[in-house]
Amino acid sequence: MGLFDFLKGKTSQITKDSGKNSTDLHGQSMEYFQKAQRLYKNNEDYFPSLQEAVRFQLLNHQKNGIENGIDKVKIITAGSQSCKLCRGFEGMIITTEEALKNMPIPHKNCKHNQSGYGEGWCRCMYVAYVEEV
Repeated sequence: MGLFDFLKGKTSQITKDSGKNSTDLHGQSMEYFQKAQRLYKNNEDYFPSLQEAVRFQLLNHQKNGIENGIDKVKIITAGSQSCKLCRGFEGMIITTEEALKNMPIPHKNCKHNQSGYGEGWCRCMYVAYVEEV
């Protein structure tokens, strides 16, 4: 299962749980992600499209968070399989607003090489963060 398949499943579950339809934001995220993949495989500038895909994911988190009282996200990396740069973000907790403003991930200088197409395909992701009570 790829990162985006995982995210798609999580987004679908959040949407079902909240009883709201977030297909528009999710659909836009998917379109940008697929565009980024095509550009990446053709050795073209894909990063703006990948970043836009993640921005729409964050907007979806923000929308669902407002509905469910969650306003923070946590950055998840691929752990020891992440590049040194990305490992530095592991576990970082920030507000969704801060993530949208600063966009720490995907990181432009990520060193991950997705399927031999070249460095830079950042696999880090945001997940909704719920503080323990």
